[in-house]
Amino acid sequence: MNFIDRFLYKFLMLITILLIIIALDYFNFISINKLQINLSNNIHIMSYVSKLNGNSNLFDLGEDKEVEVSSIAHMMEKIEHGYRIYLDTYEGVENLRLGSVMKIEKINNKYNVYIESSDNITYCYSNLDTIDVHLYEIVKKDEIIGNVKEKEQKSYLLYLYKNNQYIDN
Repeated sequence: MNFIDRFLYKFLMLITILLIIIALDYFNFISINKLQINLSNNIHIMSYVSKLNGNSNLFDLGEDKEVEVSSIAHMMEKIEHGYRIYLDTYEGVENLRLGSVMKIEKINNKYNVYIESSDNITYCYSNLDTIDVHLYEIVKKDEIIGNVKEKEQKSYLLYLYKNNQYIDN
């Protein structure tokens, strides 16, 4: 069997599987829309890595075990369901906790970046002009995820979610 034969065999198998799925959807045995929704839900890898890691630090997650007082706390203003964080002139937006980028939105030429940490808290960094991360990228603590280009009082919004509910501290 040469290369062309193997390719045609795999192509024929793929077409057959696709036709079977379309036929099952046509006769209402399955729903392609529900299948697409289920396949688009991603598994949050950080929670599995944390469980596997345990106390042994098998994988270096880059997290400090000590609780630190954030250096940006004095430049933070409480708003409804979140915080407005002010930046220095040349400062970028830093990630607060190790996690993976789960969603990126662009609304009115501003970006919203959603990063889910290993404790299943989602950090939403909003009002960003540029972003330096990609979807499903693992972002370490203090890594720059984007920037704000306002002339006066550079600031971004930070919202915390757990189980699709705002966390108000």
